[in-house]
Amino acid sequence: MLKNYFKTAWRTITKNRIYSFINILGLTIGMCACMLVATVVMDDLSYDKQWSRGNDLYRIISVNRMGEGLNDRFASSFTGVGNALKNDFPEVQTVAELSVRDKEPFRITQQDETGLKAVVLWADTSVWQMLDFKVLKGSPRNFVEGVSNVMITESFREKYFPNEDPVGKTIYDVPIYSDITKEYLITGLIADMPSNSVIRSEIIILTKPRTEEVNKKQSGTFSQNYILLKPGTDIAQFTKKVNQWYTNFVEVKNPYQFEFQPIKDIYLHSDFAETLLVKGNYKNIFILSGVAILLLLIACFNFINLTTARTIYRMKETGVRKILGAGR
Repeated sequence: MLKNYFKTAWRTITKNRIYSFINILGLTIGMCACMLVATVVMDDLSYDKQWSRGNDLYRIISVNRMGEGLNDRFASSFTGVGNALKNDFPEVQTVAELSVRDKEPFRITQQDETGLKAVVLWADTSVWQMLDFKVLKGSPRNFVEGVSNVMITESFREKYFPNEDPVGKTIYDVPIYSDITKEYLITGLIADMPSNSVIRSEIIILTKPRTEEVNKKQSGTFSQNYILLKPGTDIAQFTKKVNQWYTNFVEVKNPYQFEFQPIKDIYLHSDFAETLLVKGNYKNIFILSGVAILLLLIACFNFINLTTARTIYRMKETGVRKILGAGR
């Protein structure tokens, strides 16, 4: 019987080629459009989901309370605050400075006149506890004292060190405000960083963590700090605890307050941040999801309407099937 269904369906399609073409094409276009839009939505939702400690990794957000209902949020905080959290709060495993910069100028050799511009991640050595770097060559975890340590990605190596082992070689920056060129020792080669991440780079410059202390007068160096909490930490309670400590510690009238933004939320919820190379908007997710559903519904309704309109032409077939004992 199943074979008969397929045979009848094929004969119906070939007998009414124009109608079948229009009906099937309309449904196909609608479903393809829906899937394409859904792919964009899924890609936006996938940002920074790949990190193994992603559930415990947060960016420190500073909030400047300027008056009733007026708050200025920015994606950096005092370096001393990060160090204080690491030293005084048992919930904190580590804190690291992470800063992505675009179009940083470098030269492969000192004689290179053209140079290159690369996306660079500045990070201190605590980053090893936060992010998953796949080391292909070298021992970048072993920090070489007395020289600036860098890691490069596989794609960067293919561009500028083809068929070479870059570990142990030196690259040079292009100074803007001085005549002194700084050397960077390549200590490791890593796999390309994921494209669906706000933390992306071709070169990673590693530094030692800074030892700046928190200041009672609410002053110091601002940096982009990320914090790794112990698994199971209640972030709401932790945030309340940190803000209460800081309010009692500083000697100013309106102290900063701090928020801890999950790394998985940074891409879609960073309208206030100007330091990201890439960022999306969570509102677009709802809009695109609605468009995808609407496209699918239109395609389905169109298919059903066209099929219903042709029902009268299949009455003869239905009658024959009933005579032969077919069920509903």
